[in-house]
Amino acid sequence: MRLLLRMLLAAVLVSLAAAAAVAAGSDPFSGTWTSTDLDGSNQRITITAAGSGVWQWDFYDDRATSCGGAPAKGSGSGTVSGNTLAGSTTISCDPGPTLGTFGTRFTLDPGTGKLTDGFGVIWSRVQTLTLEVADAAVRVTWRESRATGTVTGTASEGAQLTLALISGGGSGKTVAQASVRAGSGGAFTGALRLPPSLLPGTFLLRVQGVSGGRDLPPAERQVVVPAPAEGVVSRAYASTKRGGPPVLSISGAAKEIWARFQFAARPSASTVTVFWITPSGQVVGTAAKPYTQTVDTFVGSAAPLQKGTWHAVLKVKGKVVKRVAIKVK
Repeated sequence: MRLLLRMLLAAVLVSLAAAAAVAAGSDPFSGTWTSTDLDGSNQRITITAAGSGVWQWDFYDDRATSCGGAPAKGSGSGTVSGNTLAGSTTISCDPGPTLGTFGTRFTLDPGTGKLTDGFGVIWSRVQTLTLEVADAAVRVTWRESRATGTVTGTASEGAQLTLALISGGGSGKTVAQASVRAGSGGAFTGALRLPPSLLPGTFLLRVQGVSGGRDLPPAERQVVVPAPAEGVVSRAYASTKRGGPPVLSISGAAKEIWARFQFAARPSASTVTVFWITPSGQVVGTAAKPYTQTVDTFVGSAAPLQKGTWHAVLKVKGKVVKRVAIKVK
């Protein structure tokens, strides 16, 4: 652990950021920096501005020579003069005795943007891991009251992300999840496999991830999944009579079939259109109806209905909202 020995000699040289930044009043000293020492140990220094012109730092070495190969830790404080942060650091083995308090000096190198100590060991700033959902958006496409969706946003480049969409604005259950990797510039797009029962409303988008082997701070944002212009039908079924129980097939000489559509999100139009398709593909029974939350329709004949699969179709402004199938055996 050569850094500890050099700190005992009060010789630590640090390159942080451009000297011009100090002159401009910014804080290039604050941050976490890591390096591999000449003896192969892993070192870390975290520097923070404590206020009133004082900076504090914490030091850690995972394999300190002066501690017989055990870790060492230290903490210190100092003040800035020009491009130099100078103060003192107290070092101890972990676990073990305190080795002492030693003068410490950090000097900015405006040319490299890295930390360089007196023995030429290069230190790199630990990049702040970010996960932004301020620009995240859930884009949903509706087709026959079924939604498909994607999520886009920005995270740390190369981050592996887990996306979750939670109902009730975050108080409900997770309705969809996706795993994606952030690409160039941190942009990500993930396809959400939405459940058939998904309805428009307010959801919580929760994004978690890992970058460079470290967990990203979770990020959340409320998003709204709007209803399409044609509305959303939450339940549709066929029966043998109006308001009867749902059935998938009818046996015997059936002369009448009913279908019921129940809207969960109303359409923008004030009328809806319903029609039936026979097993041979013929369109029959077309009717325009005023919008109501529950729409009933039927097809009937004096003679037994054609055997095969019949379909009842509900449209709004020419767009299919929902269809129901029933088989006449």
